[in-house]
Amino acid sequence: MATHITVYELEILFRQALTYLRANSLDSQFSLDTDYYALLPTDKWEDMENLAKPEVVIGSLVDDVTELQRVATQTIPFTSVDLDRLASVLRALSQSISPI
Repeated sequence: MATHITVYELEILFRQALTYLRANSLDSQFSLDTDYYALLPTDKWEDMENLAKPEVVIGSLVDDVTELQRVATQTIPFTSVDLDRLASVLRALSQSISPI
């Protein structure tokens, strides 16, 4: 079964996320206290049979933020890899605001 979301809906959600961050006094800058994180590769998300022994890659928030800052200053173009980087930063931000 496919799930659909429109670019317009994503735009609304990102605006709401920014509004939330600004309302919580995080509008200028935030610090992440960690660098490395474990990531299940996207192409393995649906492999439920091997969930007990998942293939994990190591990501770096420092690298992610550095590359996203290069994108933000238009030093390099935005690519699909930057969606993964942004997702990792958002996940880390969520954890820093409300730890599980």
